[in-house]
Amino acid sequence: MRSQQYIVRFTFGFITFILSADAAFATQNTSDVPQKTLDKQDKPKPDDSDAERPKKPAPKPTTRKTYTRAQLLARTRMLADSRMPNMWGDFFDGTPYPLNFNDRTVFPPDWNVNGEGGTGGTITTGPGGSGGGGSALPPPPPRIPRAGGLASRRVKLSENNSPIPTDRWILNHNYFNDVERIGDATRYTFGFEKTFAEGLKSFEVRFSFANTLSNAQIFNGTLNTVSQIRSDEAGNLVLNYKSVIWGLDDGVITAGMGVALPTADDQFLFNPSGQLLMKFHNDAAHLMPFIAFVRMPTDKLFIQGYAQADFASSANPALALTSNGAPGLSPIAKIKDVPLLFLDIAFAYKWIEDREGWINAVTPLLELHYSMGMGRQDRLRFHPSSPLNDAFDLGGPDRISVLNLTAGASLQIGDSIFVRPAVSIPLTNGAGASYDYEFGVHVNILR
Repeated sequence: MRSQQYIVRFTFGFITFILSADAAFATQNTSDVPQKTLDKQDKPKPDDSDAERPKKPAPKPTTRKTYTRAQLLARTRMLADSRMPNMWGDFFDGTPYPLNFNDRTVFPPDWNVNGEGGTGGTITTGPGGSGGGGSALPPPPPRIPRAGGLASRRVKLSENNSPIPTDRWILNHNYFNDVERIGDATRYTFGFEKTFAEGLKSFEVRFSFANTLSNAQIFNGTLNTVSQIRSDEAGNLVLNYKSVIWGLDDGVITAGMGVALPTADDQFLFNPSGQLLMKFHNDAAHLMPFIAFVRMPTDKLFIQGYAQADFASSANPALALTSNGAPGLSPIAKIKDVPLLFLDIAFAYKWIEDREGWINAVTPLLELHYSMGMGRQDRLRFHPSSPLNDAFDLGGPDRISVLNLTAGASLQIGDSIFVRPAVSIPLTNGAGASYDYEFGVHVNILR
């Protein structure tokens, strides 16, 4: 409860900061009028009585450099006209950790194919293998995979994005090789961004789907296994507001808020006979405040960075079959996604520009991305009356922490099409570094 209060306070404070900055720039005068200085003839002559007094040095005037709305507009349009490539990104999901069964004896017989309880047989280990005099051990606990649009539920706003508001169509293709406990996953993202307020603000809509584990899996109690059925799964719908709030000598600062709506499917677990055993809801919206900057130290070098958080608005209910022949599922627990913090920095350099032919410009890019969980794994809260309080728990490492490196290039085709192939690899082996490498192509079509 206390963490939710902190999240709400932070979110409202951030929104207030953005709106206040917008109001300040909206009411700011578009011209700076310096104060009139006194002419030498108009200056009063010193009194003779003050001649012998020591003269104190006049204090130096303190000036604070501010930017008018007109200057912000000019700076933003200059950066937009420079054809600066968007940040590429690196993120899969951050929390691909399944549920581990600890004790299946508390489940009703419907959880087993043969209608019997128990552990589902034994395995033999040691010298001699399965029939050579080894010791009999129970099989390892089965794991329920986090399926149902896992590859597109939690998003990163910096992926194929820029601090500069832009009118564009968005198309992303991301391939993740050998994701832990999931296998290969491919994600597709479609969307658009529309500017307003003379180009100082924008509104963005994105929708993703992925070829990954299906939202419906089968639990075989006799074999103590969970299927790995794959399908195309829809992700969450993302809405993003962006506003230029401050000027720099060679760039601007942007802030905004993203919201991920729970449009991805719920997750279901069946037995081989088609009996529904467990259901995980996808009910939580995600609030994603961010602040970003972009700088252009030279006419060829670009530097941009993002700082973004991701908070789940609520926990997702989990229901399970707790008694044989029951008419429905009983609530057993609530799972709340861990708050995430993203820190990203990107460098891009105009290598080739104004080239004749099919590709008119080539801009290499290099990026570093750090993702951190602001808490210990998903919080699993059981219903007080649940008989499954000790039946299962969340598997995987305690805290997400991963550093990724992304390298690629932006290819300009004509005046409005930008194609950016890139590869991302984890530099650390901590929690969240769940894939071997990522390859993808991002396309932006300016409108």
